[in-house]
Formats: sequence, C-alpha cells, structure tokens
Amino acid sequence: MKKMLSLSLLIIFSLFLVACNKSYVDYMETFDGYKKTIGTSTNDESIDDLISIYQDPTVANINVLPVEGIDDDFILGVDISMVYEVEKHGGIYYDADGQERDVFEILKEHGINYVRIRLWNEPYNLDGEPYGGGNNNIDVDIELAKRAARVGMRILLDFHYSDFWADPSKQTIPRAWADMTEDEVEDAFYQYTYDTIKRFEKEGVRPHMVQIGNEINNGFIYPIAPVVRGYSRIAKFISLGIQAVHDVSPDILTAIHLANGASQNSLIYFFDKMIENNVDFDVIGLSYYAYWHGTMTQFEETLEALNDRYTQKIAVMEYSYGFTDLPHENASNIYSSELEALGGYKTSMQGQASYIRDVNNAVASIENGIGTFYWEPAWLPVAGAGWATSGAQSYLAMQGDDAGLGTVSWANQALFSYSGKVLPSLNVFNLMKTSTYDEETILSYDDELSILLNLRSNDTLPSSTTGYTSLDRRTQIPITWNQDEIDLMTTPGTYTIHGTIPSASGTLPVVITVEAFENYITNPSFEDDGRATSDIKDFSLITGWDVTQNVAGTVKVEGKNPRQVDNAGTNNINIYATSAFTFTLYQDTYLTAGNYRLSVWARSNNDNADRPSVVLFYGQNQTITSSIVVTYGPGWSDWVQTILTFTITEDQTYRIGIEGSGDAQAWAHFDDFGLQKLEE
Repeated sequence: MKKMLSLSLLIIFSLFLVACNKSYVDYMETFDGYKKTIGTSTNDESIDDLISIYQDPTVANINVLPVEGIDDDFILGVDISMVYEVEKHGGIYYDADGQERDVFEILKEHGINYVRIRLWNEPYNLDGEPYGGGNNNIDVDIELAKRAARVGMRILLDFHYSDFWADPSKQTIPRAWADMTEDEVEDAFYQYTYDTIKRFEKEGVRPHMVQIGNEINNGFIYPIAPVVRGYSRIAKFISLGIQAVHDVSPDILTAIHLANGASQNSLIYFFDKMIENNVDFDVIGLSYYAYWHGTMTQFEETLEALNDRYTQKIAVMEYSYGFTDLPHENASNIYSSELEALGGYKTSMQGQASYIRDVNNAVASIENGIGTFYWEPAWLPVAGAGWATSGAQSYLAMQGDDAGLGTVSWANQALFSYSGKVLPSLNVFNLMKTSTYDEETILSYDDELSILLNLRSNDTLPSSTTGYTSLDRRTQIPITWNQDEIDLMTTPGTYTIHGTIPSASGTLPVVITVEAFENYITNPSFEDDGRATSDIKDFSLITGWDVTQNVAGTVKVEGKNPRQVDNAGTNNINIYATSAFTFTLYQDTYLTAGNYRLSVWARSNNDNADRPSVVLFYGQNQTITSSIVVTYGPGWSDWVQTILTFTITEDQTYRIGIEGSGDAQAWAHFDDFGLQKLEE
C-alpha cells in the first residue's frame, strides 16, 4: 500500500507540474532556417579519388529507384550518437565541395529530418573515466539535440536504462539502482525518465519520440525485468516509462524497440504480450540488419504481418550496410563482404544506397509505416572514438563481455569517407523522392556452379543462381535443368548438369558440377529446421542432434556466418559460454560393417588461448572408440576441415559427434558434418 501511495504521489505531483508549465513551444513550430557554418579545413578527395581509394566504380553514378509514399512527414532519420566523441578526438566532416561543415547541416541538406540519440545513465566508472561509445549521458545528448534543433530536425531519445551498451544479449541495470529493492527501482525508473524529459524540455529540445529501452527482446534492467521473469514485469516498467513521458507531454510518441526485425513470429509473440498487459505505446520499433536478421523479402513479410495485426505505427530504429572492405588502423569493422550473401547487396556505395532505398521502400509501403533511422552514419575511424575505452574494462568484464579495448566498429557502414568527406550514397535520401531512374538490369550471374549432393537425403539441385543487377542488388535467377542428365545421378560420383536461365534475348547457359555422395549424418549443416533467425538452444527443436553440456546454452544453432563454400546453408553451430564449459554434440546412426570417413569444418578465435579443445569422435553410447583433435584456421573466419577415418566390423548403431571443453569466453563454430562409407 505504501508503494502504491508513493508512486501515486509522484504522478499527481508530475501532473501538477505539467499543469503549471504549458508554456513550452516546440522548436519545430518556430523553425525558419539556419545560417550555414563554414569551417577552415578542406578535403580535396574527388570522385576519382574515392573510386581509387575504395576501388569502387559505382561512386561516379549512384542510381536510386523512386519510392512512393515518402512525404515530408515520413521519417528519414539517423542515429548520430557518436558525433560528439568523434569531433572531440579530431574528426571533421566535409560537404560534397570538400568544405568543413557542421555534420548536422550536411545531413539536413541531404534529406535527413530526424535524429536518434542513445542515452546511458552514468557511462563512466567510479574514477570518472568514460566508457566510450559516445559517452552519451544527458549533457552530451542535450548538446547533440540542440545542434539537431538548430537545423530543424526532430529528436528521438533512446533510453537504454543502463550505464553502457544494451541489446538482446546484455541489459545491465544502472549502477545507481543496483542495490535498490524492486519497489525502489520502479520509483527510480519513473523519476529518471520524467526528470530527463523535463531537462530536455527546459533546454528547449523536448524529444518528439522516446524509446522505453533499447532492443529489449529479452527484457531489460537485469536482474529486475528479464524475460525469464515474465512479460508482465517487462510491461510494468514500459508502462511506467510511458507514463513518465506523457506526464511531461502527451504529444511525445512512445516506442518499444526490438531487434531481429525479420523474425515475424517472435516479434508478434512479444508485442502480443504487451497488448495483453495493456501497454499503451505508439510505435513498434525494429532493428533490421539484413546480414544478421534475414532477407529483404522476410523483412517485408514481417512488416506486413505487424501492420495487419496492430494499430501502432511502425518504424525501423536501426539499419545500415557496408560500402567497402578497406581496412583502417583505427577500425575493426564488424561488416565485411563475406556477409553479402546474407545481406543481399554488393559491398559498394551503390549497394549501400540500394539497401537504404529498399528498407525505406518496405516501410513506406505499409499503411502504418512512419520511417527509419540509419545507425551511426557519421562514425569516423578516429583514434579514441571507439565503442569502448580502457575505463570500461571492469564494467565489460563484470557483465561477461569482451574486456578488450574497442576500436571503431562501424566506419565502413558510415555515409562519410574515412577522412570525413560526404559519400555519394548519402544522396539516396533525397533521390528516393526525386529520382526517375527505372532501368535496373542484370549485369552478371554465376554461370558455373558446384554442389555436394547427398544421395541419402532429399537434396536437389539449386533452383536459381545468384546474379547482380545494375543497382548492386543480389538477386536470384531461376534455372531450368536438363532432366535427362539429372536422372543419371544414381550412384556416388561426379556429374555435370546443364541448364538455362531466362534473359532479354532468350536464355543463357549455366552448368553445375555435382559431387554426389552418401552422407550418413542427419541434418549435417543444421538447415532442416529452417533458418535460425535467433539462437536456438533447445535441441528438441533440431532434427537429428542431441547435446549434453554443463552450462546451459553453451551449444546453440545460429544463423550468422555459416560456411557457404559448397552449400547454400545459413545455419551453423556456435559453442560459447561466459564460464568454463564442457559439452558433447552427437547423433546415433545405424551403420553396416566397413570403412568410414567422418569430417567436420570448424573455425575459432585468432588467439589459441581462447579456443576450446574439441575432438571429433565415433563410438557407442557414451564410450568413445576413436577420436581426433579438431583443428582451426589461422584467423577467426577461416574454416578448416578435420577428418577421422575408422573401420567397424559389426552392423549396429554407432554414435558420432564432437566433444570438448573450454575456458570462460572461449568459442568456436562448426558446420557441414560428413560421414561417408569408403569403397572397399
């Protein structure tokens, strides 16, 4: 009863303050333009220079298909939370003429009308050392907001309710709340949200939209409101945050933000729970990185499903794409062209622009779509402006995260060159509204394919080949195969099958080399149950495989970075835990007497000390008869095959798999198991 009275008094007091303070005038109502700021520095990178530096001929001519439904109210936003930190460490932004300019002016003149700013409670350690990643406390964010307001951009404030990065894998409670009771945390949560919005209002930059949490698929403010404690608890805190925002102004939109923007079922499950718990929010917010979350088609289908099911508005809070693989001494970029097959676009400025256009087209095509926010387009590779500093090491270690120093991880997904010059791909935001381009054509396609085909399963030849269009989009072109040649594949061996694809002039040839074999492994690359759009730790959901492990969740199927050399798979096994672990991943299969070849592909950390010790084995039940140590490649992305040969003399059921152990935070990936009977 005391708790309810305390919160009620807070709300009544807040309503009183609102009633006494109706004089706030939104700066957008009085905005009448701005005077350009011209700096003293210049950048003489020409278009030809950009072509040469980034080895990208598309720089000279970026084409964009027009998008219907983008009007002045449609959000063409960006998250610019790193700008303060980049500039503090010497970063400078230049317009297309090479003149030093305020980055907010450059973005505004290229069609950006909204900014998103993340907010951390206390992003510094007890000694006052900043954590990095933008150091986005309230003072930093108000300065960013004022710069956005000066050029007439609206503001989205992104509460993380944490002192540092929050996402589906980590949602650490702010240090100041860690020793509070749950009732006290509720009060603090409400008051912090309310006081923050009031401070922005006092400074003349009250946000137009507020996120109650960042990528909260698994809950937030751990250990108070993780998903394992129930959705009603998550809903309670979201409602408190919404109440605090609306107690300042009912005109502010409130948003719930989730990651995995193409995962239709899991998103619907979460938002249904919010509706069931009477959460009165305005906007469904999504993160959508195609190279992590799913194809553009899956994303479009998810948007349509959300639009049909809910009345809330829908926006993409984060998305981005890489324009180059060029390294930089101050960057350790997360994106690389190895992700193109999943991302669906070439790593080029044209590919980047096409992805931006297509994400916005998908949102604009649904009735409730209100816009997008491109994530960190201005994060330049400047020394000292990384995702974490030495001051964050103890914090990261405490939550089981990488305690190493963080460099710039997003420079090759920015919309500025490494030296700060605006890229031609930034033009996409204006071109979506003004372009008349309509000449997309297929420029290239894979005409020579190869595949491993398991005669013991229902494997078929690929139904399409990959092509790239004049917009650097990756596309699938249907193939018609010669059925007479297919019918000859009845025994293991090498086969050549011919086919054709349609073209404007008729058909074009394609040929595939098929290595037909018999694999006794069930679900060898973990694809039989569909793409894993989020980690699958429950092996009752995975066909053919079983797991034993001393730390729950150590072994999981994920849909990121699979081995794709000779299959079109998307899944693979990830082994990782924050504490020391042991595991066995296995399946039992009936084999007849003979000689066999068992194999698996693996990759792991560059540092041998962080690699788990794993063996590939065969045996019966829990007894290993023969094994071999799994080897890894020289780099984290290098897949290496390990092979074990053995002979069995009796027809019966045998166990095959991998078994091993690792220290805390050791990791490895495994894919494409094979078990073939060798010829006598």
